[in-house]
Amino acid sequence: MNAEARDEIREKAESAREKAAEASAWAIRLVRRLGEGSGLLGRTLSDRLTTWCRKGHRHDLSGVAAHLGTGARLAALGGVAYLGWRLVDARPWAMWLLAGGWTTAALSVTRPKKADGKATEGSGESSSEAPAADAIGPSPAEFVHLLHDLVEKCSEGGKRTLGLHHAQVVAELSSRYPERAWTPADSRALCEAAGVPLSRATRATGPGAARGASTGVRTEALPERPPVPSPHPLSADETGPVVAVVSAGQNQQHGQQQQQQQGPSNTVAFVQDETNPARWHVA
Repeated sequence: MNAEARDEIREKAESAREKAAEASAWAIRLVRRLGEGSGLLGRTLSDRLTTWCRKGHRHDLSGVAAHLGTGARLAALGGVAYLGWRLVDARPWAMWLLAGGWTTAALSVTRPKKADGKATEGSGESSSEAPAADAIGPSPAEFVHLLHDLVEKCSEGGKRTLGLHHAQVVAELSSRYPERAWTPADSRALCEAAGVPLSRATRATGPGAARGASTGVRTEALPERPPVPSPHPLSADETGPVVAVVSAGQNQQHGQQQQQQQGPSNTVAFVQDETNPARWHVA
């Protein structure tokens, strides 16, 4: 088997792996939507039935007579539940209809809304102003920082990893942004947005790395880390004390003259060097 055939087989295997990862991510999103929709649907149904039963209470009456309406509505709900159970017991196929209806309703209440710029019903704000789930993720600069951090994380034994595979990038994205189900396609899109070149023959080490070469990012092709300002810059009142060094041959008197030149806002102290008595530190 020549090298071209091996590369073709490797590319097909990588393509199949990526498709399997995308299908798995789609199934996870579907199950998550079903769970969230079932919880929301159950709470909504419970709240509405509770409100409906409470409306049967008669405030113009007192004693047992005031609660007869509530009791009658509870009895009606119990009768409906009993009839449903008898129907399913007599016709088991009806359970599939109920399960299908519940699944459809649960998925419909969690269906993503498209931002078309028009105001949604019951709200005075446009749907485009609401944050979409697809907007969750790093910016191009943050993604470059993520790749550099991942390179340091995946380097083993003091040896820098040669690259990163998409599976490793997806795992790191899922760890930092768990609100979204990430796929290799998302990793490729983020690489394109950040200007990171991709390679089909990338070797990697560390957790999640595939055996042999696979599609990913070469470490040598990564852009430099973008400059990031301090998230908590010091204000003028928080600046630290002035630190200076009095060179050898200068006496303490000269250092005291430097101390007098400092503003009253800074507090300085002279410390003699233990190894060199002719050297004084201003701290």
